[in-house]
Amino acid sequence: MSGQAAALQAREPASVNAGHRSETSSGRITISRHPQDKSRVRIFVPESMLADYLPVIKNIHGRRWNPEYKVWEAPLTKVTVRFVEKFLPGLAHWTFQVEGDIPERIDISRPAKKNRPAFTPARYEEEVTRLEGVLLLKRYSWRTIKTYLSCFRRFICHYNDTKPGNITRTQIDAYIVHLVKTRNISESHQNQILSAIKMYYCEIAGQEEKVRRLIRPKKAQKLPHVLTVRQRRFIPTLLMRVGQK
Repeated sequence: MSGQAAALQAREPASVNAGHRSETSSGRITISRHPQDKSRVRIFVPESMLADYLPVIKNIHGRRWNPEYKVWEAPLTKVTVRFVEKFLPGLAHWTFQVEGDIPERIDISRPAKKNRPAFTPARYEEEVTRLEGVLLLKRYSWRTIKTYLSCFRRFICHYNDTKPGNITRTQIDAYIVHLVKTRNISESHQNQILSAIKMYYCEIAGQEEKVRRLIRPKKAQKLPHVLTVRQRRFIPTLLMRVGQK
């Protein structure tokens, strides 16, 4: 650690006691030892300095925001001290003496990514694989393929004990009614499900008659945009300006 960092002393008895922050002076950033965790510090940035120095604070290694006390917290390491010396010269007020035996840095463990739960294969999952092959041959986008496969898998899982080729048209319609009633699916999602089902029975099962004239949802009607009274007042002025060009 540099001699400057080792000589940092508290100038006033200002500190963060029991989690409460106090500002030593205006135009200074206060750095206090964490009251519960001696390996960390709390950094209070005055409101008047937030616009200029908040981006700097956010670049401190291992920093995190404490929403309860409205302060930033960072590891008490040599890396932190050097960062403050370089990027906040003369602006940071340390309320305690920095010891020379603090660690160089600490390893910040990132939270483990939450693995998405794997889908439950259908009893006749091989039919989903066959549908995937057709969609690939038709050169559908990967996003569309994923959507169609998911829709079709859920459909045949709903009738898991029935071979997909033996599912009737009545059962197809009943499945859609079930989704509309229980999940209130959107018109666009309903169309995706119907398209995936139709693709399977037309291209793989050879049962085009079963899915002929599937009942599609009507297009959602969008309300027309109505101008406000204030907007209507400007129409004559706009028309006049357009006419002058």
